[in-house]
Amino acid sequence: MKLYIGQQMALPALGSVRLGKTRSEAAATLTATVLTAPADSTPQGVWKIDENGELVHKDGVAIKSARFTSIRQLIGEGSAYADAFAGGTLTHTFLDVNDYHRYHFPIDGTVLEGGLQPSSEWRMHAAIYEKKPGVSAVFHTHSPYATAFAVNRQTIPAVLIEAFAFLGGDIRCADYATPGTREVGLNALPALEGRMGCTLANHGVLAVGKDLQQAYLNAEYVEDVARIYSLARAVGTPVPLEKL
Repeated sequence: MKLYIGQQMALPALGSVRLGKTRSEAAATLTATVLTAPADSTPQGVWKIDENGELVHKDGVAIKSARFTSIRQLIGEGSAYADAFAGGTLTHTFLDVNDYHRYHFPIDGTVLEGGLQPSSEWRMHAAIYEKKPGVSAVFHTHSPYATAFAVNRQTIPAVLIEAFAFLGGDIRCADYATPGTREVGLNALPALEGRMGCTLANHGVLAVGKDLQQAYLNAEYVEDVARIYSLARAVGTPVPLEKL
């Protein structure tokens, strides 16, 4: 299981990362083996956790003003999940001080620990993880140029090489679904067929990847292609690429 630790620093997107299967009795009662942890962030480092829950790093891991050498020390001796991450991975990330997306929960939406609320769009993230097993990270944004095309429900042609190299081609618009519902994710599936990003009708952008870094980069490319295409239409007739 991967442990996702959050701190402070904002990035302009809502992302989530798929976690692995639990290995402890403490988490054996989970209703699903896939966990999600939405976070406005990118990983700052990755460290292995040994079978005893100790961090495989000779100096430990510095988080804010403290240094930690074990998961039990990090999340608390009294936590029911103190042993759940043995043999897994620690990812250290930064969250905005007002961010509320610091959660690990099964895809049915049950919060395991904490006193705040998960993102209202967790159902969208969970649906993508369920239906696209090759995806390990999801980013959802409301970036302005791409969202403008989403409002018009228009496909964004592949006018930049990044559209082919990273996104798989043109950027399709998924059918509309009410925000906060599972249908947002389900409706995005056809638009994501053979693609790493799409727009959501009258809503925003959805980008996927093998990890948060790739998904975040794909979200940026969606906006880049949308912006350049919009500017190109203002000065002439854009010519979409048919191949690299």
